[in-house]
Amino acid sequence: MALSGKLQNLLQLAPHEARVLDVLTPKPQRPSEVVRAAGVPNASAYLAFDLLCKRGLAEKKKIKNKTVWLRAAPLPIAEVLGGAINELEHLKNSSVFEIKHKDDTSVTIHRGGDALQKLIFRAVDLNPHERFHILQGANMDDSWMEMVGYQNVLIINRMLKAKEIIGESFIPENYFKNLLPFWGREWAESYVDRLNVVYLIPPEFMPSHAEIILFRDRVLVLHFKEEIAVEMKDAEMLLMFKMLFEYLKTFARKVDPKEFLAAHLQQTN
Repeated sequence: MALSGKLQNLLQLAPHEARVLDVLTPKPQRPSEVVRAAGVPNASAYLAFDLLCKRGLAEKKKIKNKTVWLRAAPLPIAEVLGGAINELEHLKNSSVFEIKHKDDTSVTIHRGGDALQKLIFRAVDLNPHERFHILQGANMDDSWMEMVGYQNVLIINRMLKAKEIIGESFIPENYFKNLLPFWGREWAESYVDRLNVVYLIPPEFMPSHAEIILFRDRVLVLHFKEEIAVEMKDAEMLLMFKMLFEYLKTFARKVDPKEFLAAHLQQTN
């Protein structure tokens, strides 16, 4: 019975592989019989059969000192489902899961406070003398401080200064006003001590608890309240996000963070 095109695509079979698999049955056959019935060149048929064996779709046996080919018996459904369930459990319990496409392209999921802390410290550590962009959601609360820890936030600010990393921050207009009473003067002073360029944007532009951080070689999308982050390394995605930040500048109001925070600190005294 010939494979349907949909099944062939699902199995990602080359044409010669599909022809050989069509001919194979659970009943043993001599290789010459399979080659003749498949109608493909001898060398191509052998190569296709070897690939099918590696995929678990075919197998080779010796019967009375003669080599025979046959279609592999399907795995019991319980075994297949059991393997899938085990893999899902592994993913559920894993704090870091990477999908790698090429050497320079990957997507990594980070889950849990410890994993997100390591991600942020590593991203800062890997980008000395660089520039990063950050877009902070208008609905962001103090979950960032709760997850990372107050002292760690101060350490990150000092690292940014020591490594001469320039931050371009796109912050909702109500951001400092809402959070400064929780974070206090020490945080404000460590923040303005960094190399900062701050743009204020209308809160309705980013009505979210998440934030986006763009480094030289990666994009981070973080949701601290849910303790999950997506790290993307891809040139086209980086370009897209860079253009997003450039577009935001047309709606943003650039401010001096020292003057801006100083005014808010006076109001809270």
